[in-house]
Amino acid sequence: IYAHESDGHSIDRLALATQLRRGIEVGELVVHYQPKVPFNDSSSCAVEALVRWNHPQLGCLGPDAFIPLAEQTGLIKGVTERVLEAALGQCKQWRAAGLDIRFSVNVSMRALLDRDLPKTIRVLLDRYALPPTSLQLEITESRLVADLGCARTVLHELRSMGVTIAIDDFGTGFSSLSQLQQLPVDEIKIDRSFVINMEADHDDAVLVRSIIELGRNLGLRVTAEGVETATVHQTLRELGCDYAQGFHISRPIPANECHRLLDGMPHQ
Repeated sequence: IYAHESDGHSIDRLALATQLRRGIEVGELVVHYQPKVPFNDSSSCAVEALVRWNHPQLGCLGPDAFIPLAEQTGLIKGVTERVLEAALGQCKQWRAAGLDIRFSVNVSMRALLDRDLPKTIRVLLDRYALPPTSLQLEITESRLVADLGCARTVLHELRSMGVTIAIDDFGTGFSSLSQLQQLPVDEIKIDRSFVINMEADHDDAVLVRSIIELGRNLGLRVTAEGVETATVHQTLRELGCDYAQGFHISRPIPANECHRLLDGMPHQ
């Protein structure tokens, strides 16, 4: 029996999809940047590019409000290309200003299954005269496993170009060691839910320590997301984590603010 309240594909949702398509075309999607700061003085800062939608009626929407919709309606390709172009264009500007920064961009599983993705990225890198190592793609662990076989070819092609790969939200999905070995992974990012509770929850602290050890043993960089206090930051340093990311360092901010912040940091 049809029940309107149970229909996830309501008129409002269809209207929002139409608005998103228009928003992509007219430039309503904007990108904010959140720094990733190294614990090692010899390493350079990095930033993660995070998309926002400046909706004319609803205001600034975070990715959770429209990325699932974009995936379901096939608009994710346009969103991904918009973020990649914005991030790489910003990378070009900052490098010209003396900031040697690596940019990370989140890529959804549906976008990753697009066989044209490596070509799209190669064209953008050429357009902005950037080395492939200036770009890192972040793949969410829980979504990766479901389509691992289909995604592996695209990931290996991207990695052969020199683009680095990170597994995002690590610890919340079902990746096995064998899967990590099969994929061309350079970095794992510890999910913020574990890092935030490190001070209060012994189990979370043990898990974070174990992931850092795992990354070290596999030769992978490890970034801790959700670093919100100086105490957690210091603990991660002592555990040998490579990068910290979170509100203790900075929230996601517009490009001009992020530039000023990075310009004042010792690691560039």
